[in-house]
Parts: sequence; C-alpha cells; structure tokens
Amino acid sequence: MRDEIEVVLFAVVGMSPAVLTETLWALAHENPPIVPHRVVVLTTTFARTRIKAMLFHAGATGVNGWDALKNALADKGIDVAGRLIFGDTGDSIRVFTATNGHQELSDIATSEDNDAAADFMLGHLRQFTSRTETAVIASIAGGRKTMSALMISCMSLLGREQDRVCHVLVNPPFDSPLEPPFLFPVKGLKHKDRDAKIYCSTDAKIELTDVPFVRMLGWYEDRYKRTPPKYSALVSAVQRQVPKVYPSIVLTMKTGRVAIAGETLELSPAEFMVLHQRCLGNTDLQVIGENLWRYKRSKLTAHSDFYCNFIESSRFSVEGSLKEDLSRCDSSLRRKLKSTPLSPYVDDLIPKRGRPQSYPKGKITIKGYFPFAEESNG
Repeated sequence: MRDEIEVVLFAVVGMSPAVLTETLWALAHENPPIVPHRVVVLTTTFARTRIKAMLFHAGATGVNGWDALKNALADKGIDVAGRLIFGDTGDSIRVFTATNGHQELSDIATSEDNDAAADFMLGHLRQFTSRTETAVIASIAGGRKTMSALMISCMSLLGREQDRVCHVLVNPPFDSPLEPPFLFPVKGLKHKDRDAKIYCSTDAKIELTDVPFVRMLGWYEDRYKRTPPKYSALVSAVQRQVPKVYPSIVLTMKTGRVAIAGETLELSPAEFMVLHQRCLGNTDLQVIGENLWRYKRSKLTAHSDFYCNFIESSRFSVEGSLKEDLSRCDSSLRRKLKSTPLSPYVDDLIPKRGRPQSYPKGKITIKGYFPFAEESNG
C-alpha cells in the first residue's frame, strides 16, 4: 500500500489476544511487507484485561509482548518506525458498550448485546472508512463468532476497494494454551503444553487468509443524503434497494403439506386452507371465510385424511364466528411463515390493511385440487 495511505488494522479480539500479534506477524511477512500505522481493537471488559496481561506486561522474555513483536520485526529489517501505534488506552482498545451507550459489556451473550455491538462496530469502523486517506484491514479471527460475523457484515456495508478482511490460522499446538503463551515465532523460545511436551516457537506456521466480501458502499451511498447511524437501520435501508429473491412455495392438496424453498412447514389443516386461499390470490377476508365455510359443508367425491381432519376441526364451523376464526388463523399462519425463508416476504403474500398481493405467481405451485361436488342443501 502507498506510504501516503494510513493503514489501520481494525480487529475484534476475545480471550486469545495472540490472533492480533499473529495477524501482524503475517502481514509483515507479505511481499511487500505491510506494517499498519495503527491498531484498533474492539473487545469486552473481560478480554481487555487479558489483552493487557499478555501484550503490555513483561512475560518469559522479560519484555512485554507488544514491544517484543516490534523489536522482532525491526531485527528482521522491517521498518516499524512510526507504525504499530497501539497501547493501553481507550483509543486503541475500545470496549463494546450497552445500548444505553455508557455501560461497558463484559461479554456479547444476548440479542441485546449483539445489537449494541453491531451499532458500536459500525460507528467506530465508519471513523476510518469515511476517510479516503485510510485503508482498513479488518481481522475477524478473534472474539465470539457473532463478533466475526458482524465485522464482515459491517465491512460489506462500509468497506471500499482499498480495504481487506482477513483471518489468521496457526498450526497445532500453537493454537492452544501453552506456557509461555505463543504470540509469534521467537528464535530460541520453548513452549510447554498441558502434558509438559516441549515445542520450539519457530516451528509455528502462521497463515493469513483474505476473506472475499461484497463491497456495497459504492452501490448505495449515492442513494442517501445521510446514511443511518444504526446497524439495523442501515441493513434495512440497503435491503430495500436489493432486488427481492422470492422462495418457492409448493402446496400439495391431497396431503395438506406445504414446502417453502424445499423445506417442509408443519401447518394445521385450517392454516393450510388459509394459505391455499392466499396462494390463489384471495386477499378479501370475507371471501376467504365464505370459501372455507363452503368447503367444510361440501361433499368430496374423493376423500383424504387431510380433508377429513379439516372438516372435523373446530375452526370455521359456525357461520357467525368465521371472521374471528379467520383472523386468529391468519395470525398463527403469519407467525409460522416468519420462521421460514419466506420471512422477509410474508407481507407480499399476506398483505395487511387491504393492500394488494405482490407475491409472484410463478413462485407458487399448487399440486392437485379439492374435488368438490355441488354444495349440499342440508
């Protein structure tokens, strides 16, 4: 990367700070070497304590891990002057905060924590991607899996052509607890595992992998005068611009079974019948209710277990309660569809407030039909 570009390593780190030093070691050994100007870590309070202990306190080598890394790179002739700016400060080690913006998080363990972490990550990453004179190398090797997933998602939303996403791997046993802890290969240093087996530090093989990601910033940034500050709001705004990919819906009338994108969804006979009406394009609840009432009173020329279960159910059995029954069934059907690949498009199939149906008919297949005879008079 050009000297006039400030390279920033932006990393999520958990209880294994070695992923940070391993990543920097691998970057410095690329051709040409890449030595970030500064390092910014996003982490939790528990992990911050671990980072400080492993990187800023003297260990077995008599020098703290961070200075040891810089000295080792300099000894190899790699220029680190004015680079690798990182320390025991709030600017270098940034701790996720709760949704109130004040309480630091000790872990990312709940849905609320994930939402807060996503907003925090997006905001701090934007500080660097909004500047054309910076290039971000985002490391997803540390922390919980959700932290890594959020990082690559944020990079897709904010990343530019000069930015990278990377993951680092090291061969066993250097990826497990050792004494002293492994941070990067050190000549003459020995590590001991839990079984007291000895390993030479220089036997470690560190591999840095670039992770391809879709850069969407250039696609959507001209659509907004001001991009949403929250992660969920930005994702929703971008999603509205993306062409919809509707999943297939297959209804089998003889068995009362439905498959969404090839996955079977268990529905009650009443829910299946309502879905059938929706797939036929019926949006008027009065019409749907009348059809279902008529079906229950009809005589089949060919019977099926599914249809027998439907006519014997309590739903749609009293004409005066059709609207209430249908409303409840419609609601339960919507909830179940929300758990399938159809989730983003439920309103297209089951529109609210009298809106027209917009689900594409080409994505709906109805196998078979109800062979009803003439409606009986009694």
